[in-house]
Amino acid sequence: MACQPVVPVEGAPPPSAPVESLALEPRLLELVPSRDDLTVATAVLSVFASRPDEVRIDGDAPRERWTLLELERVGRNRFALPPVRVDLAPGHAGFVALSLKVWFAEVGNQHDALFYARGDDRYALVAFATRAEGPGWEEARPRFSQNRVATLEAFQAVLARPIPIALNDRPLPDAR
Repeated sequence: MACQPVVPVEGAPPPSAPVESLALEPRLLELVPSRDDLTVATAVLSVFASRPDEVRIDGDAPRERWTLLELERVGRNRFALPPVRVDLAPGHAGFVALSLKVWFAEVGNQHDALFYARGDDRYALVAFATRAEGPGWEEARPRFSQNRVATLEAFQAVLARPIPIALNDRPLPDAR
């Protein structure tokens, strides 16, 4: 199956109807770096809740605004996404944002930006937010505005196909 790049939505509008629950189906994520010498070591689903008191993630209240769900590595550049459910309280005033982020085995997270062809991909290969304004958005924006799609369905569609990771040709540092 050919990789299709994520088409970000600049200033994606919020969904037309309030979102009360976000449900991600379990699936195998196939990540496709454009270079064979870089391997995805870790993949995380980031969940940001601007008002954690209004949210439950898989039935539990988040301890803070940021929750990182590390995905199980099941093969080279393959990760298992478990079912994830994010419930928002009726009449919620906040928002929830989701993103997929990766780290490579061959370079540390502090230096991996040097290897991405597109800087946005370093922060989120794909992202979704129930709302992109209001209290908390300035804190979330640096990690959830990149490669943001307009709907949860579009987010899930990206997760359902091989996800390309465009990298440049910069040589890896010598292993010493």
